[in-house]
Amino acid sequence: MIAPRRSDSTSLLHIRKGEGRLQVSAFLIKVGEDYLIIICGGEKPHIGGFALSIEGNPPVAFSLPRHKDYLVAVKAASLISRSLGRTCLAVAGIHVENASREDIEKLIEHSEECVHELISTIQKSESHSSEEQGHSPLQGDPTPSPQ
Repeated sequence: MIAPRRSDSTSLLHIRKGEGRLQVSAFLIKVGEDYLIIICGGEKPHIGGFALSIEGNPPVAFSLPRHKDYLVAVKAASLISRSLGRTCLAVAGIHVENASREDIEKLIEHSEECVHELISTIQKSESHSSEEQGHSPLQGDPTPSPQ
């Protein structure tokens, strides 16, 4: 699901993958020329870690004690920065009580699917915008680019 939104200072894309306690949401906000992505989900969404990636440099990450969410943030920030050529700050917090290994793998898979879909949407939108001089979803267009 992609739901573009626009306020006076930022634009937002939102994608959800999975269902129930294994659902993950990703919110991508364009901040000037850079990106902020928030990945959260499970039974208790929260802020567990973050990573900052500048194209061509290794990401810098921070994690709350006993949290592994920064691993999702590092992968997301690195991929977005490398794919879109912009600085990206990723914040992640996904929690499921008594999660099995399979649950964790599914949550990571949903997180990665969200990131890939966001990147694809932006890339399609940017190429579509440059062809038609239109607006991308991150520039406030009320509908996402055709997929």
